[in-house]
Amino acid sequence: MGKRICLGEGIARNELFLFFTTILQNFSVSSPVAPKDIDLSLKESGFGKVPPTYQICFLAR
Repeated sequence: MGKRICLGEGIARNELFLFFTTILQNFSVSSPVAPKDIDLSLKESGFGKVPPTYQICFLAR
């Protein structure tokens, strides 16, 4: 807020919204692993907790 606000922030938010909605309209997103087998626990690192990596499949509709 104030004088130091980024003038392009609103445009960037709109572009990201359009980008992700286009992906979700044109692709089905799924996981190659069964939902019960996905490990949601955080991994410990030297400085904090790091989220684990996940694999995602994008299938054309």
